[in-house]
Amino acid sequence: MGMSTLQIWITSEGSPCTISERDEHDNLPWQVAIMHCDGRVLTWCGRRYVGIPAPCGHVEVQVPPGCYIIRAGEGMRVDKKGGLIGNHMSDHAVVTACCDESVCVTLFAPTIHNCVHGVVVALGGAIEANLIPAETARPALTALKALNDKLPASAFDTASQAVMDEVLKGATKSKRRK
Repeated sequence: MGMSTLQIWITSEGSPCTISERDEHDNLPWQVAIMHCDGRVLTWCGRRYVGIPAPCGHVEVQVPPGCYIIRAGEGMRVDKKGGLIGNHMSDHAVVTACCDESVCVTLFAPTIHNCVHGVVVALGGAIEANLIPAETARPALTALKALNDKLPASAFDTASQAVMDEVLKGATKSKRRK
């Protein structure tokens, strides 16, 4: 039995089928973190798997077999409490790394429009479900909606958000039928 090889690829911002071309000459090159499923950085055989440079949106990393969470960020580093900090972060990926195998992992780098939209939807849902006080959250929701209207959306953002709106409407209809 042997190590698993992770081929980690990072997309261009807002473009899920294009690989980033940032390299070590850019101000904020991508760096990768490999974590256990509880969010702790993988540490094995004296190596911490955080801040791994990924020039041109790619890095190959050997890891022991296991299930891991992979994420990338610009200037990824660890704070004093062990949490990850990054100026811009990719979405998470979950990967099962098996002995003597190579696994491809693609990390989507969303736009700020995509991220803010996600917060708007989640905050609106939390208000609707009475999980947070509406009087406290509504000003933030209003401000975030106004901000998101000013942020540029990629073609993928627009198409993906339309699909998710349809999914969420379908979920709402299903709840009403029960």
